Amino acid sequence: LLGNIPYINAILASLFLTIWSYLEYKGYIQIYTIRAEPVRLSVMITSLGAFYLLTFAVTYVIKDVISGYRQLKKLIDIKSAQLEHTIQERDKIFRFTAHELKSPLTTLRSMLAVIEEVYASKLDVEVSNMIRRSVIRTDQVLDMVKDMIDVTHYRHTGGDRIIEEVNYKQWIEKIVSQLSCYAEHKSIKINVVEIDPDLVLSFDNRAFEKVLINLINNAIRYSPENTTITITPFFKGNLFGFSVSDQGIGISKEDLPKIFDEFFRSKRAREMERLGTGLGLSLIKQIVEQNGGNVYVESKEGKGSTFTVEIPS
Repeated sequence: LLGNIPYINAILASLFLTIWSYLEYKGYIQIYTIRAEPVRLSVMITSLGAFYLLTFAVTYVIKDVISGYRQLKKLIDIKSAQLEHTIQERDKIFRFTAHELKSPLTTLRSMLAVIEEVYASKLDVEVSNMIRRSVIRTDQVLDMVKDMIDVTHYRHTGGDRIIEEVNYKQWIEKIVSQLSCYAEHKSIKINVVEIDPDLVLSFDNRAFEKVLINLINNAIRYSPENTTITITPFFKGNLFGFSVSDQGIGISKEDLPKIFDEFFRSKRAREMERLGTGLGLSLIKQIVEQNGGNVYVESKEGKGSTFTVEIPS
């Protein structure tokens, strides 16, 4: 019945116009022609016929368009539901795989650390170097696993925001010290631009720690040896944040618009570093935007990149 409403409206309009025209022709009601003269019967019949034809033709077209729109909308809704289901299933696999990998990798990392620390004096230089490289690689894989867990967590829950007061300078220096070993292995120097040592800010400490660690890790990973990484913290009235600049491989103009997409890794990044999920920058964007901030990148291929995070204070 609902599908025939346009035709019912057209029939009622046609019936009303026919009755009105007949009453005018017979002189029962006032004539509303331009000259206020009676209309000839042949003219009235021709006009009504044209009106019927035009009305039902337009009604048919409109009904066909509406029917096509409804079918398209129904198809889009079905496909959207299927896509959402697929994403949920993918995330379940992500979480399951990541949790299953995390325990054995953590155990392996602990065993390597024990061997490196306890038996260091008993190992020759070559074996010691191999163990150190294994520790770094294991840390990288663990970071990838954590990214997989964090991406699904932030997508579905938005993260559990815990706002803390933090001494900004000490917070940055603590994170840099955690990654200094990895940087020293590649003879990379990390410079931190000075900021007010007494500056205290309130923000989600754990979330932005992930952001800064990911950016510094990427800078180290995609920079050649004997280069410098510069971290510039800033506080500008109602904004604070930091930028991480490197002298690495850079990003091409073609890849810049896709750099924050899930699973995206540029060709040069894959050539330089085989390990990687392409989730780190996507996670950074999720965290920053969920906290009302923005993340930007400036880069020249072969010259290096600068990632800047701005957060409302």
